[in-house]
Amino acid sequence: MATKRPPSKKRDPLAAACALARAGKTDEAIAALSPLADEGSVPAAYALLELRAFRGKWDDVLALARRVVADPDALRTSNTVDDTVRLIGAAGRASRRWAEVEAVAEVGLQAARRDGDQVRETVFGNLVKYARREGAAPHELVMLFGDNDQPPRTRAQYDVAVEKSRQNKRKPDDLARHQFALAVVYQQPDEIVRLFDANEKLMSFANAVDAARVLVDRHQPDRAFTILAERLGQWFPVEQVQVAPVVLLVDERLGTLMNPKRCAAVLSTPRGPEATQ
Repeated sequence: MATKRPPSKKRDPLAAACALARAGKTDEAIAALSPLADEGSVPAAYALLELRAFRGKWDDVLALARRVVADPDALRTSNTVDDTVRLIGAAGRASRRWAEVEAVAEVGLQAARRDGDQVRETVFGNLVKYARREGAAPHELVMLFGDNDQPPRTRAQYDVAVEKSRQNKRKPDDLARHQFALAVVYQQPDEIVRLFDANEKLMSFANAVDAARVLVDRHQPDRAFTILAERLGQWFPVEQVQVAPVVLLVDERLGTLMNPKRCAAVLSTPRGPEATQ
């Protein structure tokens, strides 16, 4: 008598679609995500929003974002909601459709008031103001999420912090990573580039983001994108519906790097857990 096989566990269609996206199979992912989003899945709409943003489909981004901000609690983590806000701002800067941006922001604002979420209410209120001034400075990454300006740090303060870290008898690799982090915290661009170049094999995608910002400021866009592209596989999502490194589009400096060719290169590169499969 033949032994019955246990029933196979079907993979969640949303998880499968997001895995396709991170594997670099963008067209297949869009085909899988679109019907889920059409059926009302907010998480699917969010994942699709990221892919559409990297393809420069800003009308689609605003339409999808409207659905996300109307029901943000459908997402598991707040950073996906924050990234939606940033992508709405990016859509405004790219498309100049500020009236539509304001309308989407108003949807988020009303949802925040409905839910009694004062933090989100402030953020979307700021987004409304940002749309009304049509993206004029100050940049929304500061104004929407609060004034994050820090007092200037000095080289002397950085040197003291580095010396303290050396006294902790860290392993060489750990010391190099920690010193790089100190260079970022203490706003030392020369040290950021020097330490990145001296320890390239140890540097992660997040480290490359910090170094690339400095390189953009120094008018070295090709070098900036190269160090990012070399580490795309190391980027990792916090939530399964995150399928691409949104920071490349929404960061004020890194966004200047992202032409259609480079955006396509990002989407075609396996990343996150799929990069190791």
